[in-house]
Amino acid sequence: MDLHMVKKFLLTFKFYTVLLIIACVLFASVFKVSASSRELRIMAGFLYNFSKYVQWPAEKFTNDKSPLIFCIISKDSFVSIVEETLKGKTTQGRRLITQSRKRTDDLKSCHLVFIGFREQESAGHVWKFLPGSGVLTVGRWGKTSNAKVIINLIKDKNKFKFAINTNAADQANLKIGSKLLKLAVQ
Repeated sequence: MDLHMVKKFLLTFKFYTVLLIIACVLFASVFKVSASSRELRIMAGFLYNFSKYVQWPAEKFTNDKSPLIFCIISKDSFVSIVEETLKGKTTQGRRLITQSRKRTDDLKSCHLVFIGFREQESAGHVWKFLPGSGVLTVGRWGKTSNAKVIINLIKDKNKFKFAINTNAADQANLKIGSKLLKLAVQ
C-alpha cells in the first residue's frame, strides 16, 4: 500500500467512526426520551387508577354529570401525556378533564392535584389552599413522603409503588377505598 491509500483509508475510517458515534448518541437520546415517556404514561395510569378508588365529598360536584378534574403542576410534558393517556376515559361515571395549573391559589376546583418531582420545593404553599377542600393530592416525592401529600408515588428499582397518608386524606374529607389501601406500601 502506498502512503496515499493509507491516508485515504484513515480518512474514511475516521468518517465512519464519527458517523457511528453520532448514531449512538442519537439512539441513546431517543431511547432516553422513550423511557421517560413510558414512565410518564405509567404515572398517568396510576392517577387514573387512584381516581377509581377515592370517594370525593358530594359538594365537590355541581351535579351527577360534572367531570372529574385532574390538575397537574409540572414543568415537563406530563400534562400532555396525561391528556393523551386518559383521553375519552371516565371514572365513577364521570368524564376526566386534565388541566395544567401554574397558579396554586385556584386548586380548589380540582379533584386531583398532581405535584411533579421538580415542583416539590415550590409546592409548600399549595397546602394552605387545600385543607378540607376535597382535593386528592398526589406527588412523586421519591422514597421519602411529604406529610401533606395524600398519595406519594415512589420509584424503586424501576418499579412504581405508592404510599397513602390516611391522616391527610381524612383532613381533605376523602375516603380511600380498601382495595387501594391494601396495595399501598407502608
